[in-house]
Amino acid sequence: MLRSLVGSEMCIRDSFNSLPQFLPKTTITFKGTLLETCTKHIELTNPTKWPIDYSVSVDGSDEFKLSETKIHLEPRGSTSVAVSITPRFAKKHEALCMFLSSRGSATMVFHLQTDVDAESCLKTFDNLDCTLYDTLNYDLMVENPFPTNAQFSVSVVQEHVRDGKTYPEEESLMHFPDAFWCGSDSLTIKKNDKAKLTLQFLPCVRGTYRGRVIFRDDRVGEFAYRFVANGSAPRPFETIALQTEAAVAVSHEVHLPMKHGALDRALGQRLERLKGFKAGTRMQQSKEADGDGKEVLYKVEFLNDKFVGPNPFFNGPKTFFLAKPGSNADKKGRAANVVGQSFAINFTPKAPGVYNALLLLTSQYDVRLIAIEAKSRSPGVKGDLEFNCPARQQIVQDIPISNSSDNEWVITASLNGESFNGPREIRVPAGKTKSYALTFHPPWVCDVTGQLILRNNETQEKYTYALRGKADEPLAENTIPIDCKARESRKITVSVPNITFDDVLYNVVTDLPFISGDTSLFVPKMEVGKYTLHINPQLNGKVTGSVSFVAPNKQYVWFVVQAAVSRPPPEATISVQAEVRKGAVAEITIRNPSSQQRDFLVRRKGDGLYGDDILAVEAGGSAVYQLAYAPTVSGTSEGTVSFSSDDIGEFWYKLQMVATDAAPTTLTFQCEIGKVTTQEVVLQNPLDTECLMAVSSTNDVNYTVTPSTVLLRPGGSIVTTIGYTPSAIQTTQDSTISFSHPKAGTWVFKCSGSGFPPTTMDPVKCVGQVNTASSVSATFRNPFPVPRKFNVTLINDGGVFSVLQRKSLVQLAPFQHHQVPVSYFPTEIGEHHCILAVDAADQTEGAPLRWEFPLLGVAECYSTSGATKFVCKARKELRTIIPFPLAQLVGRASQEVLVPEITIDSNATYHKAASNSITVRLVDRRDDDDPETSEAADRMVYAEFVFSPLRPFTVSAELCLVRRGGGMWRFPVSLEAQAPEVDDVIDLEAAVNVVASASFQLYNVLPQARPYTAYFTPDSPQEFTVAPPRGTLPAMPRSTGAGAQGLTLTVNFASIQYGKTLVGTLIVDTEDMQWRYEVRGSLPKYKPPTNVQGKVVAGLSKAPASADAAKKRAARN
Repeated sequence: MLRSLVGSEMCIRDSFNSLPQFLPKTTITFKGTLLETCTKHIELTNPTKWPIDYSVSVDGSDEFKLSETKIHLEPRGSTSVAVSITPRFAKKHEALCMFLSSRGSATMVFHLQTDVDAESCLKTFDNLDCTLYDTLNYDLMVENPFPTNAQFSVSVVQEHVRDGKTYPEEESLMHFPDAFWCGSDSLTIKKNDKAKLTLQFLPCVRGTYRGRVIFRDDRVGEFAYRFVANGSAPRPFETIALQTEAAVAVSHEVHLPMKHGALDRALGQRLERLKGFKAGTRMQQSKEADGDGKEVLYKVEFLNDKFVGPNPFFNGPKTFFLAKPGSNADKKGRAANVVGQSFAINFTPKAPGVYNALLLLTSQYDVRLIAIEAKSRSPGVKGDLEFNCPARQQIVQDIPISNSSDNEWVITASLNGESFNGPREIRVPAGKTKSYALTFHPPWVCDVTGQLILRNNETQEKYTYALRGKADEPLAENTIPIDCKARESRKITVSVPNITFDDVLYNVVTDLPFISGDTSLFVPKMEVGKYTLHINPQLNGKVTGSVSFVAPNKQYVWFVVQAAVSRPPPEATISVQAEVRKGAVAEITIRNPSSQQRDFLVRRKGDGLYGDDILAVEAGGSAVYQLAYAPTVSGTSEGTVSFSSDDIGEFWYKLQMVATDAAPTTLTFQCEIGKVTTQEVVLQNPLDTECLMAVSSTNDVNYTVTPSTVLLRPGGSIVTTIGYTPSAIQTTQDSTISFSHPKAGTWVFKCSGSGFPPTTMDPVKCVGQVNTASSVSATFRNPFPVPRKFNVTLINDGGVFSVLQRKSLVQLAPFQHHQVPVSYFPTEIGEHHCILAVDAADQTEGAPLRWEFPLLGVAECYSTSGATKFVCKARKELRTIIPFPLAQLVGRASQEVLVPEITIDSNATYHKAASNSITVRLVDRRDDDDPETSEAADRMVYAEFVFSPLRPFTVSAELCLVRRGGGMWRFPVSLEAQAPEVDDVIDLEAAVNVVASASFQLYNVLPQARPYTAYFTPDSPQEFTVAPPRGTLPAMPRSTGAGAQGLTLTVNFASIQYGKTLVGTLIVDTEDMQWRYEVRGSLPKYKPPTNVQGKVVAGLSKAPASADAAKKRAARN
């Protein structure tokens, strides 16, 4: 007994310790869709120091599958187990996944469950569309997704989707049959096979429908197909045809039957579906309760053919109560717009055309649709047609008529008006376009009117056109070409038609002087006459004229005559020869055989021909014409000269012209080797066009042309410089330099030059401060075409000059330039001279060669003290004496001869005015009796300045004291000329919006004319202006007598408002002078009227007025 109790206690203790491990640690949900595999992974980790083995199993459902059933975990190792399921049913599956350990303490359990989307479908069909009350049978092939044969039950789940729109017929949705219906409730499909299933869609309410067809085999599984369909408005049960004119309303009575045939058929379809079911009787009763024949309230809408409304061209009642007359419903529906079985609609088109519309009737029971085909015809088009053409020509105007109907149109025409014609009728086939051809064919110049009326016998439309035809003068019948030589006779026959309806005698007229013939031409009725033209032109050229045949009724026929008259053979050939840019004259004798003086027009053709354009020859006499030939380009050419007169004709001569080259110009040059000598040549342009000359030289080493680009202006000239640089001694160096242009000709210069030994070169000047080093460079060029060595030395350097290059011997390449740097370091004021000698080290010319560069050093002293400032008003004078110390002076200042100079930068503004405004001279202010004063004066000079500017300016300058023995002292000076005082005051007085002016004359203060500008200062009021603002100021005349005439300046004042006096400053500026005027503008002073009696009598006269006075006042009033 005790042993049994002990065993039970141990069993209870073990159960107490191990059973909690079999409680699920968590729930794992497999969420997905039907027939879609869903996999989850369970991660396991061994945190102990010992290996663990698990036995894995699933209890509760065979749908869950494990990836493995045995797991071995190493100490502190991890692994995962995959659990998957492929749901075959939408219902929920549950199971336990157990991990049983070899060590009891490590057992784990997980709860498994599925969450399958019951709405998921294998396929979706969303392209179904059907009109209300019509049946759509959709055949689909159903595929078995399972690997075994199955017997599926078929069920349909559906709903009507509310997508934001509401329809009245939705209230009766429960009385209508299901939109989706399947005739079979089961379907057998073998594995990997398909079977056909027919799904029926019958909508009775507009909108979107969603349905699911569910296929289920309790043994195999289930799946579903989704269908999305749209129910649109029903088909029209009636079509109404309306026709009217544009903008004219028409009414039509719409009749609605009490029964709705399409709805009847739909409800009958529901009964067909339910045959054989017990609920058939009940459904029949429901049909009778909700079927057609009810009294119904309809909403009336007019839409276009795209179901968009409202349609603005149709109107009618907004609601309609369909009821039998006299019924109770008839009495109840009086609140509606219209009650009964019919109502009226109106059609009001705006323009001709076809108006297709839909009449939609909706109620809580059904929807009805009526199609409307409305046509609007034109009330009659009115238009204007204008025709314009030459007489005896025609214009055809096509008037297109488009027939968009299904019937052929017959268009009849009614036409009146002179010169207009067209067909009486045309037929336009259905759907085609045909044009009515209206012709305007005027026989002569006219301006007529008419009318065309086109009637459409089918639509009764009428088109009215007001016609106007205008005929201009007739065109030429033909063009008569004439090709002959001057002074050559020819005959041409012309065919002339008879443009009248009777025999006609034409009068012949022409505007060409070389055409003659009979003055008249007779042409019988309906025939063509022949007329002969006699042609004898005297001058060559192209001439256009006419020949007209005028009938007695002023109608005419005319022809264009185009004559191309070529020249007759030349009278003779004249040869003329001249040298380029020189002239030759050929004399030609012209005789006048007529009895009157004749002026011959002279035409020259050829380059270089000159002469008079008119040659006058006396009656029966002769004259000599001088033809000048001055060629610019050499060569042989041909030309002509012709003499023409309208009466005598043309005579011309052929010219054979020969231009020979001009002799070259010889230029001789002599020059020291190392230097350059030049000569100037002038090129004259004989043409009236710009010429860019091509420059060439046979010796570019010794000869140069400046400028390198030679451009000759039309008829102008240019001076060109030819330079010669010798490269040998006592050797002639030649070159041929030419300036050429294809039209202007060629200038050739034969140049010959020779060099001789060098002497003294151009001096080199260096200016430096005392006790300060400065430098200068002397440029030497190797004049020889071979490398040479040269020695550089200084002669008599005086201890102040030195050569800065390290070696005295330098080697230069052919024609190489070399800069010789020379340092200059003076110790006292003065001039220093030296010779820089360059000797040829390798003598090959026999005598030694030396180039001597004179060096001139000028020592100066620049004062570092502040600038001496002179300030003075313009046109005033400042006279003052200023002392200046002479630093670095050796000796006494009184013993030096100094020349004072004022230097102003040439680029400074108003340089000329500043230079003319100041003078300076030296004065002696020493006092020899005072030893201290004389000692201080030894190094001091005194300069007297006279500063008298004529205009304002500010410039910087220098006072230079030039020592006669060389050297100078420089002192900075500042000149400031301030604005001058006002020259005059100009008072102007003007009322508002009135311009007042004042004029005065002005001369330049100098005896030369100067450009000027006149302006008001920026602070002056805008009411002041001056004219002219710029121009040329004449010079001051020697005498201001009656003949003197200055520049007239006009000052204007235009007041624009009332106020105080305006003051402005007028400036007249030249380079040398400035005038300043103060201009005052004011309004006229107001002066009240005096001795004026009041016009209003403030009191009554004491004495009564007489009757005559009363009559006079009445007459005035």
